[in-house]
Amino acid sequence: MTDKRHLYIFFSTMLLLPVCSYGQTTQPVPEPVQPQLFPSEKLFLSRIARRSISDANAQKSMYEPGYIPKRLQSMQREVIIRLRQDGYLLCAGVGAKAPISLAVRDAALGAFELLKKSKVTDLSQVDRLLMEIEVIGDPVDIPFQDDWTQPHALDAFVEPGLDGLILLGQQSQHRFSPTELFTSDMTLSESLKNLAQLTHSDPSQVLKTALLRFRTVHWYQTRKDAEVVSLSRGLTIIPQEAVTRKKLDEVIESLGAYLVYRQKPNGLFTYQYEPAMDRYSDEENLVRQIGATSAMAAYATWSGRSASIAAADIAIRYHMKGVTDIPHVANAAFLATADGLHKLGVTALFCQALAAHPKADRFLDVRKKLINGMIWLQRPSGLFITAFPPAESIAAQDYFPGEALLAMATHYQQYPDERIFDAFNKAIQFYKPYFRERPSPAFVPWQV
Repeated sequence: MTDKRHLYIFFSTMLLLPVCSYGQTTQPVPEPVQPQLFPSEKLFLSRIARRSISDANAQKSMYEPGYIPKRLQSMQREVIIRLRQDGYLLCAGVGAKAPISLAVRDAALGAFELLKKSKVTDLSQVDRLLMEIEVIGDPVDIPFQDDWTQPHALDAFVEPGLDGLILLGQQSQHRFSPTELFTSDMTLSESLKNLAQLTHSDPSQVLKTALLRFRTVHWYQTRKDAEVVSLSRGLTIIPQEAVTRKKLDEVIESLGAYLVYRQKPNGLFTYQYEPAMDRYSDEENLVRQIGATSAMAAYATWSGRSASIAAADIAIRYHMKGVTDIPHVANAAFLATADGLHKLGVTALFCQALAAHPKADRFLDVRKKLINGMIWLQRPSGLFITAFPPAESIAAQDYFPGEALLAMATHYQQYPDERIFDAFNKAIQFYKPYFRERPSPAFVPWQV
């Protein structure tokens, strides 16, 4: 017989889905237009770029295309070309606004000149380098009259990853392309500050400059004569028909194997790889470490591979050392972390990792203690304190409680318990109006 309370737990989480409304501006905001190029035209321009570099490398005269498709003959564009090797950015060249075939050639030659000077790779292998081409569209003004240097001031006007920015100074202009904004891991506010510093030494003059945005068409080619792959926000667009069960299984396999590869001997995972610098970041994030452990445990169960099971075991063994009993509370614990923050999300995701493991029953006693610890953090209103003592915090309400609810629902599904049901129901009554008043779409999945 199906437990109706169990069904209610999963159904009621759907009620947390926020409803967002966006105010209309008092005047129409001009939209930048992305340049339109057909796949055959992208391939043609890629061949011009490759041929220009090949001839320059062979010390031949500058390549002059003998044929230009009619539609491209009248197209005037600025072009950026980047050359990469194994993901590492070697150089970039810019072709000033000109007929697009010439702009592509100039950008390719500019990148090649920098490549020669840098001496970072064997020039005989230049045809094997990955080439990115980004064609810049016409800019439009951003109709903003206030202080755009303030954080979030332009969030309503600029779409990160799609819009690039141009700051026009009195004697110069500086630009960030959408790709640069996306890959530099900077916020919009940080990007604007950098542009302002490049354009003006006197901060009082910054607001007198013109601010514009633009869009680009962006693609890459892995080597000479390969197909071109279109990019959006720096990502490859996958057609809907390619999303099949077989393809999803292949992606899960490759992601799981990559996660195993990124694990260090002590059980932690390398946090972030920065391809532009060809190095791993020194930054650490304990919540995401536990999230990776949870993913590793789920993959181990899904794949049954000995390597993934071993990786999950090592990660869990590392974090198990942090399980700490809550003083004066019977059979309740949390996951203490070296930073002393003891975040609710860390305990919740670790509980989820133990539940996802192929031999989850082995960790049942620990899971019960962690569930009891999370329930102990809940206030009578239903709100969760989001850190265990001695740290105390009610910050991160947008996602830590959702992680706790997910761990509790998973445990309840396997081991129904009235205390979990009551705590879950109390939380739903609190967070339902909370998210309607403070919609936070990025974290909806934790609540759903």
